[in-house]
Amino acid sequence: MSRKTEAIRKSLEELNTLQEELTKVSEEIRSRQLEDVAFRMSMQLKSLSFWIDSLYAQNGQSRSRSKTDASRENGKKGGRPPKEITQAKLRITELEEVIIPDIHSRRRLADELFEEADLSVQERQAEEEMKKLQEKVSAWEERKKNKN
Repeated sequence: MSRKTEAIRKSLEELNTLQEELTKVSEEIRSRQLEDVAFRMSMQLKSLSFWIDSLYAQNGQSRSRSKTDASRENGKKGGRPPKEITQAKLRITELEEVIIPDIHSRRRLADELFEEADLSVQERQAEEEMKKLQEKVSAWEERKKNKN
């Protein structure tokens, strides 16, 4: 909930509390004028709550024709990929652009044979992981393509 919405809700709660107190006071004093004020205040609070709720009811709903058409087109293309596929694509990018190049550069600068061998193993593991992820993404894209 946004700060503005919270502030509005808090104000409404406070007004409701004041209205209840006014009603109690008017019952104790038995003043017709106070009862009338409490009743009108109650009606205005209900009206205000109704209008605020109807104002916020539209939030998050897309009504424009262009958004509806775009959503329909995206649905025809298979929609948003599953989180698993998105994460696989991100990991592939990370492996290609950061991890494997880093291993390559560290391997070139390695002083000891043991360190170079360890980096070779890491490189092979990273390349195998990337290959598995690419196969997973390709299989998903093929299934999506065959559905259409």
